[in-house]
Amino acid sequence: MYGKYIVPLLFLGLTACPSSDGMTASPAPLDKDNEVYKAFGNEPDWMLEIGTEKIRYTGDYGETILVVDTPEIQQSLAVARYKTPELKITIMQRPCNDSMADITYADTVILNVKNRELQGCGGSILPPGSLDGTSWLAVTGVIGTSQTVKLRFKQNRISGNAGCNSMNGSYVHKDGRLMISRMMMSRKLCGGQADIYEQRLLDIFSQGPAVSFLANGNMKLSSGTDSLEFKKQT
Repeated sequence: MYGKYIVPLLFLGLTACPSSDGMTASPAPLDKDNEVYKAFGNEPDWMLEIGTEKIRYTGDYGETILVVDTPEIQQSLAVARYKTPELKITIMQRPCNDSMADITYADTVILNVKNRELQGCGGSILPPGSLDGTSWLAVTGVIGTSQTVKLRFKQNRISGNAGCNSMNGSYVHKDGRLMISRMMMSRKLCGGQADIYEQRLLDIFSQGPAVSFLANGNMKLSSGTDSLEFKKQT
């Protein structure tokens, strides 16, 4: 989170005081040693980056850039509001769906830049309500090959590529675990790292792995001391 700006509700929103030069020709560096809260919107595209020392707004498809100092937070319940002559930020702890990417974020963000109101999403990515209808790509592929590991969930079926062979089976996602049954696979022998990676995935599947979702939206399948991380595909 944000050091001195940590909020008990696990929710962060900041406001800004303008710097002496106001609008700048190029972005100023944000805090490199701290996490940065990000919010964004579409039509027109804009992004808000909030660090412990600086806030940077980029709007109008990159044509407008505003960098200001980060002041103290003003908060009531699950809403944070910040006001300056040039920049007003309201961050609400309310889920926000990015329909273009089909991703839901923890916060709804309303931004007013010089009397123009923009609305978008911010904060961490929320896990999907269900695995049904989702597709995932392994973050780490098979070493030494161009092979990718893909998983697809549809109704009660799981399918995809395990690093060497294609697979298809039934699944139940319940109480934070993924139970897979009646798995069928093709029988190619790819050799080397591809076979090793595939066996690793099958070993995880066979133990009913725990399913968790990281702040970046990735899905993590864990069993014993081993785990694999997957990124959602759109």
